[in-house]
Amino acid sequence: MAKTSVSKQAGKSKSSQILRGIADRLRASLLLDDMSFGPKLVDEASAFLLAAALQRKQGEPSVVLASDSDAGEPGRRYLRIALINDDMPFLVDSVAAAITGLGIAIDRLAHPIVPALRDDDGRLVAVGDAQGGTGDAQPESMIYIETQRVDARQRIELETLLHSTLADVRIAVSDYPRMVELLNEDASKVDDVEGAELLRWFASGKLTQLGHITRKRDGSHAQVLGVCRRGAKAILSDQ
Repeated sequence: MAKTSVSKQAGKSKSSQILRGIADRLRASLLLDDMSFGPKLVDEASAFLLAAALQRKQGEPSVVLASDSDAGEPGRRYLRIALINDDMPFLVDSVAAAITGLGIAIDRLAHPIVPALRDDDGRLVAVGDAQGGTGDAQPESMIYIETQRVDARQRIELETLLHSTLADVRIAVSDYPRMVELLNEDASKVDDVEGAELLRWFASGKLTQLGHITRKRDGSHAQVLGVCRRGAKAILSDQ
């Protein structure tokens, strides 16, 4: 019994340390004048993020949606969303666009980047605090969102869309260097000087490329990169 008790206490202590680490990062991510996140909300949001982050396979996101009510605002019912992902560009903008694209208003959003240490099975074992990382921890994006409440059908649609959006972001980011190379290669093949310079200007960072595809005259595809990998045939029509 003594060993079991000590083990449980150690587990609780580790969970408390992880929760504090997430809360520290969440507070550090907030704007100085953001009064919508009071201490109580930060604690609740951190606990929700922790629950979503406890288990995650490498290279895959964790997406959790849950309906809730606000004791401080009687009658207010809302949807909590937690998105745990490897840190990479375009996440917040892409996710926010996906949610609002369904006509769902976002009431609150916070985006702490948390140094997370996981074991070989994907279990979260430690996180860094607001001041620094912890050993071999890797930066993870932990997005917390509150929206208006939606019905069950909309929740299923939203969850599916969020998974799809995060998958699009992942492949667009992973293929981005190669897409820039191809854009520069295309520029070298353009005879028009101004047109070639425009492509090089885009490739210099003035354009965020999401996909690339070469369609041949016989209808076959080559150099399919980024979001085109998930829907190449829908990009260009036969005409």
